[in-house]
This record gives sequence, structure tokens and C-alpha cells, in this order.
Amino acid sequence: MYKKSGDGDLSGFSRTQRWLANAGSVVSTFFITPLVFGWSIDFVIDYAEAQYFNGIDWLVTLVWGFILTVTIFFLSRAVLAVLIELSRMLTHKRFF
Repeated sequence: MYKKSGDGDLSGFSRTQRWLANAGSVVSTFFITPLVFGWSIDFVIDYAEAQYFNGIDWLVTLVWGFILTVTIFFLSRAVLAVLIELSRMLTHKRFF
């Protein structure tokens, strides 16, 4: 009666594409997040102390690290999913 949602309606390649995008985004998040965090944390702490109050360093560091990690993960997942789909389409066009 009702259509079941989830992975049941995805093809094998779609599930593989999702897993590849997830695995690649975990790896890219692991390597990219410390770089972006190191480049931006001084500015973010200075801004937070200027706008709010001194002594907020630990909270800003924690929240900024979480925001960066989540943002980098989902952006890299979206980019990798698009690149995998684009490569599939170009391969299909070339050989079929």
C-alpha cells in the first residue's frame, strides 16, 4: 500500500556510489579539517572575544571545530557524489 523508503529502492550502483562518497568524505574530512581549523581559529576566537566577552576560548574552539567538521564532511560528500555520478554518466556515454 505504502512505498517503503530507504535503501530498498536503490540500485546496486547507487548504494555503492553512496558508500564511496561517504568513505571519501570521511577521509577528506580527516585531512582537511585540521588545516582549515588551524587557518581560521585565531580569527574566530578574536572575533568572539571582541563581540562577546573574554574567556570564551574553550567554547568557541569546541563549537568551531564541530561546525567545521560537519560542514567539511557534508560538502565533500556532496562533491564526491556529484563527481561519481558525472564519471558514471561520461563512461556510459562513451561506451554505450
